Amino acid sequence: MKYVILQGPDDIPVIVLCFAPLTHALLAEPFIARGCRPMSGGFAMFSPMGGDTLLAFGESTSLKVKSHPDDSVVLSAFYRATLNSARPSNLWSPPADPAAGGREGGLSAPAA
Repeated sequence: MKYVILQGPDDIPVIVLCFAPLTHALLAEPFIARGCRPMSGGFAMFSPMGGDTLLAFGESTSLKVKSHPDDSVVLSAFYRATLNSARPSNLWSPPADPAAGGREGGLSAPAA
């Protein structure tokens, strides 16, 4: 997967991770238009040792930036924070047992 770390106009880093077949420049374009500067970029992969650790490597030729040694730590922390912020939803109900009079599972309206 590709990644770009940009510095926002307010000095807050902006992290973009993407599996799409786009150039790094296209990934960063909307953020650059809002005043962000590309700081580093390249490619990321999950550690072969498993877990939720991302390894950063390579460079972006379209943005002319390279991955930095700290990028793996930053990307891994961003990934973990994203997973932790995704709260469970009650929009998915597990499959019910039709033999017991229940409907098949699937998307359902939130409980009132």
